[in-house]
Amino acid sequence: MAKRVAKKTPKQKIKTSEIELQKRTKRNTKDSVFTHLFSIPEYQLKMYQALHPEDQTVCESDIETITRECVVAQHAHNDLGILIKNTLMVFVEAQSTWSVNVAIRLASYAIQSLMDYFRERDVYLYSSTKVECPRIELYAIFSCEREPMPDTISLREEFFPNGGCDIDATVRVIQFDANKHDIINQYIAFCRVFDELRKKHGYSQKTIRETLHICRHKNILAEYVIKMENEIMNIMEYMFDQDNITRLYGIEQMNIGRREGMEKGMEKGKEEEKKINRNQSSCSEYGHSFYRKSDGAFSSGDIKAERALSLCTASTLQKFHYSTYHTRSKGTRKHAQR
Repeated sequence: MAKRVAKKTPKQKIKTSEIELQKRTKRNTKDSVFTHLFSIPEYQLKMYQALHPEDQTVCESDIETITRECVVAQHAHNDLGILIKNTLMVFVEAQSTWSVNVAIRLASYAIQSLMDYFRERDVYLYSSTKVECPRIELYAIFSCEREPMPDTISLREEFFPNGGCDIDATVRVIQFDANKHDIINQYIAFCRVFDELRKKHGYSQKTIRETLHICRHKNILAEYVIKMENEIMNIMEYMFDQDNITRLYGIEQMNIGRREGMEKGMEKGKEEEKKINRNQSSCSEYGHSFYRKSDGAFSSGDIKAERALSLCTASTLQKFHYSTYHTRSKGTRKHAQR
């Protein structure tokens, strides 16, 4: 005889789903195309040169990656952070939609990275001697076609327009410029090609292949695409998988929540029904037996009867008062006839 398997509770189902999701995502984590592209020293230098075309003295060896990583989630905590010659910190975040919240995120990345900088160099911030602090620059790259965009986002002006905040952070906004062909504008063009194809073909292999094909022929990140085609394919496929897993996981949790709510609602409904039935039975037995004994005449027992009635539902109260009225009327008529 086959062993009967116990039915899982909604909480056990949620726990199982979380474990399955972790197993499916416990692969070698691949970051976005942006993070992968600018994790390569060659393209980090091109990024810096696009931001500071006046400085041609910096070379690849002068740049250190300080992108913050989240160990638990196994992915980059922010898109890009670089330190140039120990004197300049540059933080860049790529966005496909407009949001002023990027100012808060970039400010927090900068503060955390600055504390790491001091800790790694054994700098004692409580010393009376003034410490040397690197400059900080914050950039947000928007690949969306929103027009117009401001040149900067101010943390203080956006979130505290009426004052009351003593700190500020200014994020420089970068959007597509058709007159430039630097690495940043090529990345934005890459995103726009991908978005157009995604609208036509969805998240599919065809979208990825055609994006890479068009970018090669239009000289959009062409060198990177040719060198890293397999890596880019893997990154984009992984991103599609993650989007789909997240979507399916959300639907699954929503359905589990609905089932759990329905089960609890049914149980509560049954309990309420039993309680009402008990109250109605108690009220009916007590109330009617009292009036039969008193032959329709009220006595001091009315108080007890009213207490019993208070336990009944509205419909029971109506019926009870209605029957009481007719009992009293009938008793009065008999007394008059006598």
